[in-house]
Amino acid sequence: YRGRLVETGTSEQVFRGPNHPYTKQLLAASSDELAAVSVQAETAAEITSNSGCAFAGRCPLAQPRCREVEPAAADVGEGHLIACWRHAELS
Repeated sequence: YRGRLVETGTSEQVFRGPNHPYTKQLLAASSDELAAVSVQAETAAEITSNSGCAFAGRCPLAQPRCREVEPAAADVGEGHLIACWRHAELS
């Protein structure tokens, strides 16, 4: 997202999940699940600084730390990496 990797893995891992909030929105946009996805009412990404998570301005799960420090990618299994502060808390 905006030049930063927020999730990496095999196509099976990404399609099966768990997923970064941005990946969830991309997958929902390509399926009938779009109506079920809760998204902030923003149509354009807000301008963000180079610190913090690049997706924080549009993320429905963002918290203050997301805007301050870029999350490191965490391995959620077999090389499937997700860069999200909230993911660890929700897993």
